[in-house]
Amino acid sequence: MTTIVLAVDKRLAPARLAPLDLPHALVRPAGAIATAVIVGWALKRLPKQVVTGLNAALFAGGVGRSRDTTCAAINADAARAESV
Repeated sequence: MTTIVLAVDKRLAPARLAPLDLPHALVRPAGAIATAVIVGWALKRLPKQVVTGLNAALFAGGVGRSRDTTCAAINADAARAESV
């Protein structure tokens, strides 16, 4: 029995995925950075307070995301392997 793999379901090589990951990695923290800076300046906070808010926003924004993304990818791979 021949299995047909659609172009949508094919995995790209890591070398082809890397250029797509870079913008995502740069844009993802941009929302947290912009929000912390704009709110800090709007509230007329000291630069040290703005930096503290920025650090907190970046920390809180990244706490569970990378783990959740990795777990979701592992679970999807496991489910795909079981269905074959």
